[in-house]
Amino acid sequence: MFTDLLRKGKELMHGASDGVSNMMSSKFMESFIACSVAIAGCDGDFDDNERKKILNFVAADKSLSRFDKEDIEATISRYSSADNDVCQISALKLVNKIRGLNEREFLMRTLVSLARADGNVDEKEMAFIKAVAVEVELDYKKYTA
Repeated sequence: MFTDLLRKGKELMHGASDGVSNMMSSKFMESFIACSVAIAGCDGDFDDNERKKILNFVAADKSLSRFDKEDIEATISRYSSADNDVCQISALKLVNKIRGLNEREFLMRTLVSLARADGNVDEKEMAFIKAVAVEVELDYKKYTA
């Protein structure tokens, strides 16, 4: 019981109890963008349509849209200019630092939604989503069912 209380206290300190919009930090946004670019580039090519999908996804989400569009575009450019393997490694390093349960769950839900946006989730996208789930210590099946 005391352990549960400590865990809940840690989540509160990380902003997990105040809802998704209050927990977002610039580090979380960078993690999300890096993962989004990595998923979009799984087919070996990151093009303007994929950039637009990410920007539209961010703009449509209340929690994500509060970030500066120029910062988001700069972050997309930085990660999309790298080789996709490098982008994936960088993204996994970033997500490893996400501690709040709500943040980790939100990341998984949004990445799966983004991967499904074109109506087709391929094996490489799913493999990356599984890798993210491992890094954030969540069961990917819960989010991909």
